[in-house]
Amino acid sequence: MPLAEAAYSLSPDFVVLGVAIISIIRGFRLLVLSMARSVQEAVVTWRGNNEMGTFSVDLPFALTLQESNFPAVVQGESLVIQHRIVEHEYIDQRLGEVPRKIGFRDEDPAGLLRYSRLSFQLDSATIQRLEHAFFSDLLQQRGTTPTMLRAQVAVAICNHFLDIYRATSFKSWVSPIGTGTLTRVRYTDSHNHEDLGLYGGGTTLAPVGLTMPVHQTFMQTLAKGEEPPRYRLEILDALRAGQRGIANGALITAIGALETALDAYFAARWRGATPVASIASASADVSVTRKSGVNTLDDVLRAGNLGPKLDSFCIFESVAAGEKAGVMRCIDARNDAVHGGIAVPAPLARTLIATIGDFLDHQVGPRTVALPKSPRARILDAYIEATGAVPPQALQIAVQRCLITQHLDAIMFSDHPKSPVGTMANYYGRTMVAIIPFQDHAFKNPDHVALILARMMAMFSIRAVGIAPRARVGRLPGPL
Repeated sequence: MPLAEAAYSLSPDFVVLGVAIISIIRGFRLLVLSMARSVQEAVVTWRGNNEMGTFSVDLPFALTLQESNFPAVVQGESLVIQHRIVEHEYIDQRLGEVPRKIGFRDEDPAGLLRYSRLSFQLDSATIQRLEHAFFSDLLQQRGTTPTMLRAQVAVAICNHFLDIYRATSFKSWVSPIGTGTLTRVRYTDSHNHEDLGLYGGGTTLAPVGLTMPVHQTFMQTLAKGEEPPRYRLEILDALRAGQRGIANGALITAIGALETALDAYFAARWRGATPVASIASASADVSVTRKSGVNTLDDVLRAGNLGPKLDSFCIFESVAAGEKAGVMRCIDARNDAVHGGIAVPAPLARTLIATIGDFLDHQVGPRTVALPKSPRARILDAYIEATGAVPPQALQIAVQRCLITQHLDAIMFSDHPKSPVGTMANYYGRTMVAIIPFQDHAFKNPDHVALILARMMAMFSIRAVGIAPRARVGRLPGPL
């Protein structure tokens, strides 16, 4: 039997064994890393007791948020984050001239006059759990010192807080903090007093807060432990880019967020239906006429164009013609910028981006949330759609061990017969894109497809875990 055929004939039990071996190797590697770090006195101090430590993070801007204590759930851990406004004692001349009348409209995005300070307390066990939740074994692999490790955990928590704040208050000027920003992180316990970074000076202004409805929404969302909608953060990023003069790029980003949100809507609509929508009916919904290379519902979305997706959504959800026309105006402006080389004025771009944001928040987002969802990982849904078979137990185990437990994701597309690339796995941070050539006769066998996917996921799990953190952080420290 040729070697290739022997490899492809491996049983599902062998796949399970292979995944188990990979898990053992990963566990042994983590054990070695943990033993190596334990020889450091600081690490012994950290892991030798479970005392409470206090974090204090000075942000490089002032949030228009009441000074208060905010209960939060971050990666499943409950904590209370205190927000305070700190007024500068002096003007730092390096920041330039400050005019007599500051036109911030009660906002200080540059932190010239005052800045926000976030404080919270964590015990060492909680710090360890959050480190693993945010970074897996990445910081351990890089030999990160305990001081820098604690700072990265603090930054990740603050960025979660800021994500909730900007997503509920729609403050596009608020951006995630990182190790390259003017941020100061302090940590204190009975054994450590750490102070990282410096912050410039300024003068003072009376602190202000959010309006009560927005304040309540912020507190409720923060306490739920939920992540804000991805599209809303992308729209806010686009608005911030537009304010900085990057009008065309910001508009393109906003249109990308629109199509991503519409794809999520149709994927939920089709896969959450009973019975699940067929490839033919899904193709009809978004006017996809191509037959070759369309084997999954993800293939349908990839082959579809934005215009027909918007048309179908507006029909299904009875969207008013005027609201749809506003979004079409945004798409036309994007097309003019990309295909006509037009420089869209920044004020117009911001108006168009805000129109898309309103459409996503009031139409696409709520309608998607209300739809029933498939209980399976989307790569298993794609396997069922492409092969017509129930996923074998070995493949389900591989998805659980290599993806779900590692907080990874994977999606499968069909290779295009007219421009084939063959079997391929592309890695994008914590997501893998598998390309499968279903036109190849070997891939008509569902077991063969399952085996190839399991191999891809196993390799992806080894490479991705410890490389791409889940947290929003800045530049991570390198090896010692």
